[in-house]
Amino acid sequence: MALQGKQYGTRAEADAIRNQLAEGDPSSSYFVFAKDGGWVVARVPTAPSPNATGSAVAARPKPEADDPRDANRRNVPPFGGGIA
Repeated sequence: MALQGKQYGTRAEADAIRNQLAEGDPSSSYFVFAKDGGWVVARVPTAPSPNATGSAVAARPKPEADDPRDANRRNVPPFGGGIA
């Protein structure tokens, strides 16, 4: 359960606050994330990993399907098989 703090105008401000909080309370993890045009520092009451490096990375975009229709519309003729 993350506990949200107040919102900051820039990422640099939020990072500075996060660093201060992390030094003062090593038993919790602190994260910075964007929300509603500002930056928020969140506390998670778990100790940070000693091997933590870097930051989160966005997932690769999902490739577009050749035919975006669902399987039923692609594979079955209209009205269940085209029996005349």
